[in-house]
Amino acid sequence: MSLVVRGITDLHLVGGGCGTQVFPFHVYDEDGSNRRENITDWTLAQFRTHYKDKKIDKWAIFHYVYGLLHHPGYREKFADNLKRELPRVPFAADFRAFAEAGAEAGGVASGL
Repeated sequence: MSLVVRGITDLHLVGGGCGTQVFPFHVYDEDGSNRRENITDWTLAQFRTHYKDKKIDKWAIFHYVYGLLHHPGYREKFADNLKRELPRVPFAADFRAFAEAGAEAGGVASGL
C-alpha cells in the first residue's frame, strides 16, 4: 500500500501490528523540533554529477525515488531484497522520466 501525506505520518496507520516504512522529504528530532531535509547535500551532488545536470534539486530526487519505488520493473527485480532490507536507489537511465512519474503519481508539489 502506498500513501502520500502532507503531515507527519502515523507509523501504525495500517494496523495489525505491522509498522510502516516512511521516506519523508523532511525529518524531525524525536520531540518534533529541528525540521531538516531528508535528502542530503551529498546525495544532491551525486545525482547532479551522475546525470551531469545542475538543475536537479532535492524535490526532483524525492519524486524520482517515489517514481522508482513504484515502478513495476523495479519492484519485480528487487522483490526479494525489498522483503528484508531498505530499498536501494539505483541511477536509472532517464532521471526526468522517473521524477515526473513520481511527482504525478504522488500528487505532491514541490515545496510542501
